[in-house]
Amino acid sequence: MRSFEEGRVSVLTPCYNGEAYLDRYFTSLSRQTYDDLEIIVVNDGSTDDTEAVCLSWKDELEARGYAFRYIPLAANRGAAGAINAGLPYVTGEYLIWPDCDDALMPTSVAKRVEFLESHPDYAMVRSDYAAVREENPGVVVRYGSEGAVVHNEDIFEDLLFERTYCTSGCYMVRSAVLFERIPACGIYWQNRAGQNWQLLIPCAYRNKTGYIDEPLYIYYIRPESHSHRIEGEEYSGLRERTFLHQELQREVISAFYLLAEDEKAWYLARIDRRYSMKRLKFALRYNRFEDATAELRALRRLGADPGAVWRVLYRLCRFGASGAVLRGHSLLYSLADRLRQRSRGGILCPDDR
Repeated sequence: MRSFEEGRVSVLTPCYNGEAYLDRYFTSLSRQTYDDLEIIVVNDGSTDDTEAVCLSWKDELEARGYAFRYIPLAANRGAAGAINAGLPYVTGEYLIWPDCDDALMPTSVAKRVEFLESHPDYAMVRSDYAAVREENPGVVVRYGSEGAVVHNEDIFEDLLFERTYCTSGCYMVRSAVLFERIPACGIYWQNRAGQNWQLLIPCAYRNKTGYIDEPLYIYYIRPESHSHRIEGEEYSGLRERTFLHQELQREVISAFYLLAEDEKAWYLARIDRRYSMKRLKFALRYNRFEDATAELRALRRLGADPGAVWRVLYRLCRFGASGAVLRGHSLLYSLADRLRQRSRGGILCPDDR
């Protein structure tokens, strides 16, 4: 059984072509009010000057009292593959894995450690986050808590069915719990769909998760970022992503040894119904009648009813009208959302960025 250094926080960061953002990221680490950090950066086969920027921070971070480890990969594996490369080097009692193009508030680590130390029966804790645009980082576009379930302590199904966010830099887990839940010390990374579900879902099963109602993480929105990029034609890219996420979730559930076989079957069926429904909605939004027909048939085979509204939109799709109706609905929702954001007046203090 692995042992971990009491009080230490391991900060495991996958990084691919992050040259433009690493100074900001490392600055946010250097400003943490918590002193016992182990920083593990995995260079995921970058083709820019990521290595030079990472190594330029080594002396300053070590002078701050942090341990620093740099792991270069010869070829790009994706974020989950990079996380896999760093997991064997984790020695801290607690683990976080922020993205290298985001940033942590100065008290981000300290407040999460304080929560876990005062709640020893909790497996992990998360905070809210503030999403900002790269070109205007002083204005909050949204908070992670908006429209998300945040106050449940049992978040296993909330994560699995996307009722809450799984933004990486918001979570801190107990390393002992994580490595007990993924005993092979690795996660599935072959389809490159992501790492957060694979780390969080097993840890959340029959464990309690705390919530700090404060944005301790800054999430930067960029159209070209990994989480926003849609490869190729937009509809095809969105549809392909549902298959990748479905495969990933099925892999997590199928491999999770604590679930009984009947539980696995129940969750796998729900995952299949959910992603078929997602593809139906995309097909209707983009007026793809043949794809919509295929997903309706799939839902019937899975014993699921999409509901009256989606059946009506399916009929409209035959005439190329479903997309216009859904876009109009989205526009109204977006306008209402902007009005709500203005009423909140979210502004980040310059010292917090």
